[in-house]
Amino acid sequence: MLLGVVAVALGGLATAQESQPQQIVVPLTRPDKPGRLILERHQGSISVKGYEGTVVLIKAFLRRSTGTAPSDRDAEGLKPVSSAAIQLDAHEVDNVVTVDAHSRNKSIDLDISVPARFALKLGVLDDGDVIVDGLTGDVEVNNPYGRVRLDRLTGSANVNTVDGDISVRFLGVDTGVPLAFTSVHGKIDVSFLPRR
Repeated sequence: MLLGVVAVALGGLATAQESQPQQIVVPLTRPDKPGRLILERHQGSISVKGYEGTVVLIKAFLRRSTGTAPSDRDAEGLKPVSSAAIQLDAHEVDNVVTVDAHSRNKSIDLDISVPARFALKLGVLDDGDVIVDGLTGDVEVNNPYGRVRLDRLTGSANVNTVDGDISVRFLGVDTGVPLAFTSVHGKIDVSFLPRR
């Protein structure tokens, strides 16, 4: 009986550890200047929010699996090796931050805070949506199968998707700023809000 309780407790601990986010703080070479975040070929959702800080804050969450592993009498007594570890890397050179996040067989959802004067180049391969809020820099997003929502932007935007919807709200854009939105099977909604 005691062995069963320990096994259940250890199983709960492993699940709790998998759900803990990994975090990276990336200082900038020139925090008083605009920057750029590059994140391409990502598997999972990306949320980027502009704030009045001087570093890039990245949190990576392993998405919980929804299925259960099949039982096999021949495998009795064997313990699964966790393939759920997150490999999260970020490199900064002259205010350009390049992020790479991987996990074997699972999607990773990223929550990123950047200084508001940042530009973005984001690319999702599969299994995620992109949300961007409160940036003044140029935003480029490629997300073939998911939704894209951009809020409170003042820079240019170039968004491409195949099956996802695109929703964009600008706080104001200067004339002559390039804007491009493409969705083959999704809806596109673009609005311009008055500046306060």
